[in-house]
Amino acid sequence: MTVANRVTRTFIENGQVSYYDVTWEAIREARDQSLKETDWWALKDLTLTAKRREYRQFLRDMPANYETANEAADAWSEYDIPE
Repeated sequence: MTVANRVTRTFIENGQVSYYDVTWEAIREARDQSLKETDWWALKDLTLTAKRREYRQFLRDMPANYETANEAADAWSEYDIPE
């Protein structure tokens, strides 16, 4: 799993942090990709750690837990992704 799959809303230009709006479509695309990339965590011959299980649940629950795509993106950018 790479951090690059996360949707973030910030960028730095001329030393200033700026924010842009994201869509639920962008969140869902990146989330689906992250779930696909972490599917191997749940193979039956591996033990899924609690942190990995919680992260995958966080991804699945984003649309239900956040009112806007921007809130979901901000929460995801702050989430400590397990290795």
